[in-house]
Order: sequence, then C-alpha cells, then structure tokens
Amino acid sequence: MKTLFIFLVGALLIATQDFKQEQKDVLNGQINMLIPADFINIPQEEYQPAYKGDPKPNDYYCNSDTTIEIGFLKMPKKSEDLKWCKDFVQMAFLMRATKTRFNDSITVNDVNIYVAEFESTFKGKETYNKMFFLNLENETVFANMNCTLEQKDQWSPVTKQILNSISINE
Repeated sequence: MKTLFIFLVGALLIATQDFKQEQKDVLNGQINMLIPADFINIPQEEYQPAYKGDPKPNDYYCNSDTTIEIGFLKMPKKSEDLKWCKDFVQMAFLMRATKTRFNDSITVNDVNIYVAEFESTFKGKETYNKMFFLNLENETVFANMNCTLEQKDQWSPVTKQILNSISINE
C-alpha cells in the first residue's frame, strides 16, 4: 500500500509539472528557441556521458533530476540535404524503437528541420524521444529532447512548442 501511495504521489507530481518556458539563445547564440525556465544548463566540460566514448553535447539543458533532457551536438560539417538523417535515424534509433510516432521533415520559421519522434529503451529505461536535425551556416546540428515514458504526456506538447519556436540567429 505504501508503494502504491508513493507511486500515486509521484505520478501526480509529474502530471502537474509546470513547464514555464522562456526564449533562450543556444549553441553560443546560433539558435533562439524556447527552453523551460527552470532547466539547468550544464557546460560541455562538466557533462558526463551515459556511456564511455559518447560525445559530449555542445549545449545541454535538463530538469533538476535529469529525467528530462535537451542536448545539442554540432556535426563536423554542414549537410547540403537533410534526407540522409532519415536513413541514419532509422538505422541507429528507429530499428530498436518500441513505437515510432513521427519520422519526416517540417519547416519552422523558414528553417528546414528533420524530426523523429519515438519511444525506446535507453540506459535500461523506457524513454520518449524527439530528435531533430537542422542546418546552420557552416554545420548541421543534431538535437535530442527526451524524458522517461511516464513523463511523455506532459513533455510531448512542450517539445512541439520548442520545435515551433526555433529560429536561426546567424
């Protein structure tokens, strides 16, 4: 009974979690977008990868217990066409996904963005992920917004707002 009570209280806290957002410049001012106001920005030199050898994101934001994350990784060069992203994501992520919700390109504020939205297992936990790729002047950016599967219903609408707020500052 005590376990059920703790679970219900935890579920209630997740369900009522507020995601007040504010416009922020990310990636050293290259992109402007909404980020939850209470998210912590962890500098690249302090970030600890989940697996040894994984790259450290160029910019990283998370909630206080790191169950909800937004990470940005700059690719070595700009891709002239984002069509390769679909094949890459299919091979690297969607083949192991338990549920794929979206896998296509969108345009936001005149920015072409490839988006994949899916559920999978990461670090032994069921997760909800929304990945996206976009081109800057000289590089391609890969970003991932994720949370635990229990937080999906609250986090998914926020990821949509975040995506729809993206603008390039170059």
